[in-house]
Amino acid sequence: MRSHSGTIIILLFLIFLLPCCKKAQSPKEVLYVQFNNDLSTLIFRNEQFLGFVRTMKNKAELQAEFLKLRMQYKKVEAFTEYFFPTTVRLVNGAPLDEVEDEENAVFEPGGLQVIEELIYTTDSLERDELVRHVR
Repeated sequence: MRSHSGTIIILLFLIFLLPCCKKAQSPKEVLYVQFNNDLSTLIFRNEQFLGFVRTMKNKAELQAEFLKLRMQYKKVEAFTEYFFPTTVRLVNGAPLDEVEDEENAVFEPGGLQVIEELIYTTDSLERDELVRHVR
């Protein structure tokens, strides 16, 4: 009987001691892991939204799914704007043509802002156009 009690005490000790022995992550590592998770979720939500667009039955449901996608983007927006400003134009570009004087270039509208305009301002949805922008 005594060895059984000793085993329980040792197990309890290990249960409470092991978490204390883990190496603490630096704030940089925590931030990296969080950003990576948020970015993976954004990619997943975009694929999920693409499926909704392709099988769309109800505009209100599509708008609700878009809001989930938009909110997920907001979690990574600060980092993407800072570290990947060129890529951001594709993901969250202006809904109008954008002209860059320094580059002598005109960028076609694209991304979440164009998708938002397509699903909220038009009565009839152009599915092919919507799929193109979601992809």
